[in-house]
Amino acid sequence: MMNTPHVSLLLTKETKEKVFTPQELRRLKSFALVRYQPYPVLDPELLKKLIRGADGVVTGWGTPPLTKEVLDQAPNLKIICHSAGSVKPVVSDEVWQRKIVVTTAAPSL
Repeated sequence: MMNTPHVSLLLTKETKEKVFTPQELRRLKSFALVRYQPYPVLDPELLKKLIRGADGVVTGWGTPPLTKEVLDQAPNLKIICHSAGSVKPVVSDEVWQRKIVVTTAAPSL
């Protein structure tokens, strides 16, 4: 039996409302435990709290870089789903060193 994956939405309140419709959020919650807090701004310290124990994250406009210190809070992180174009503002060298899968919504923009 598989454990339910933990997914953290590392999105500001404004970005989350642009990215997820209520129906899409319900769909995600149908197979994952979703952690989200509606903050207007995210900073690295808040990111450390939100990412703690996550298997996957959704990032977007306004998400600070996922540095080593942030990633250390989620040692089992397997995937970063970036809901914007370029991943450069979010993904650090540490992400690649840990072989975390990164996806982007760039083709759909």
